[in-house]
Amino acid sequence: MNSTKSGTKKLANSPYKINIWNKKQTTNSTVNVWSQLPPNFLDTVKVKPIKDPTVRQRKPWGARYALYGFLLSLALQLAVVSVILAYKVAELGGKGLSIEEINDQALAATQKLGPGLLIAQLSMYAGWLIVMFYVTNKRGLHSFAKDFWLRFNWKRDIIFGVSIAIGLRITEMLIFAGLSAVGVSLEGADNSSQWQGKTLWAYFFMFVIVSFVGPICEELFFRGLFMQGLIHTFRRRTLTPRTWFGRGVQNTYPPLFTAFSKYKDFLYKYKYALAAIISAIGFGFMHFQGTENFGQWLVVIETGTIGLILAIMTLRTKRMGMAIFAHITFNFSGMLASLFF
Repeated sequence: MNSTKSGTKKLANSPYKINIWNKKQTTNSTVNVWSQLPPNFLDTVKVKPIKDPTVRQRKPWGARYALYGFLLSLALQLAVVSVILAYKVAELGGKGLSIEEINDQALAATQKLGPGLLIAQLSMYAGWLIVMFYVTNKRGLHSFAKDFWLRFNWKRDIIFGVSIAIGLRITEMLIFAGLSAVGVSLEGADNSSQWQGKTLWAYFFMFVIVSFVGPICEELFFRGLFMQGLIHTFRRRTLTPRTWFGRGVQNTYPPLFTAFSKYKDFLYKYKYALAAIISAIGFGFMHFQGTENFGQWLVVIETGTIGLILAIMTLRTKRMGMAIFAHITFNFSGMLASLFF
């Protein structure tokens, strides 16, 4: 409050001045402040609500945390691969091989089914989960169910998830058969070929990592952290700029700020559709294997389409249970098909 020369004080956010100190009296005394207030005084004062300390307040978090998870998983994978390469180079160094032969064998060791590849695969999932635990504990509501929709309606999710996955697998087989019939080369379209083999490690990767662990972690990351982060990012809708840069743009170039406001309104209006599409594109490109032939691009298109269907299922049910069971069934059926066809 700012005092004035006439012995009055002005309350913040209010045009009214109140005489709360009477200098004409011989003794200091206060007057009843509320008796001097006009009837509509409280309407002119902004009252800040008191937060309940027992209720956890959600802090803003957005899609950038999905990028942090991707970078962390990439860093962990590179660290594991670097250790494998260093160990293999040290092992082959005393065998009198050329540098080219050592490099080829060392690189082959990083792609061989075994403990090294298992650790590299799990390190990718670990990077995602570390960021998700950070988000839910530091920025969210301490609950994967509330922050990422990790909820289940067991009977409904199993029935519909398995049924949709079987339908998708049959549709995929029919499309591939039709493309082969018209002479389209499908070389590289089978993204499960790298796991095939009749060794214990091959069966472990096919039916534990690819069919069970992978689908759960991928759903948590893409339909959980990534898609929910996009929804949170697109949900932030403000009519006034919150930074000095935004205020400068608004004052200097009003048409530019108006265009940006319309862009934000567009993101807000279609936040669910955009989040589903963008997360599906990211899911598709995670299965990118190269550009040598059409079959490798077909893998990206197929997985991206499946990712969009799983995103729609998650948005419609407000839980990930159905998408997780569909993903597990689809991958498991693909591994079975690779053994017999």
